[in-house]
Amino acid sequence: MATRRGPTKGSRILVQLPFGRDKTGGGKPASRLIYIKQGVADALGFKPIRTLPTQQVRYKTASGTATTTRYQKGSYKRKSVTLIFKAPKNITGSTGLYKSVAMPIPSGVTLDDVIKYFHTGAGKSKGVVALISPQGSRMQWAEATLR
Repeated sequence: MATRRGPTKGSRILVQLPFGRDKTGGGKPASRLIYIKQGVADALGFKPIRTLPTQQVRYKTASGTATTTRYQKGSYKRKSVTLIFKAPKNITGSTGLYKSVAMPIPSGVTLDDVIKYFHTGAGKSKGVVALISPQGSRMQWAEATLR
């Protein structure tokens, strides 16, 4: 049976990644939020957020400055990594088996964070054995059986 490249069924949900950071080196806010297919989030063990996070935004007006509350958006259609499974996997909500899925990288997550999480961290049990970086280089730490 042929394997497919990525799931196309199901809706996208907002997920906060369990790795990365909430602030950059300069103290500016960073995000760990991504939009990802619900079946892919289940396969990778990510939980959807229940309440939308907000942030205070200050901007200049004609009479001075004003502050407003804005909902944070997740990373979607930005640079992403392709996660490769040890064996073709059945993704909930889609038909067929999938050997890889794409995961966007938000501003608070680096490629090093992704590798550490799936190679030696809590995501080790999810069956990810390799990834392809946004630049196209492949990093593999275990044997994959992709037939």
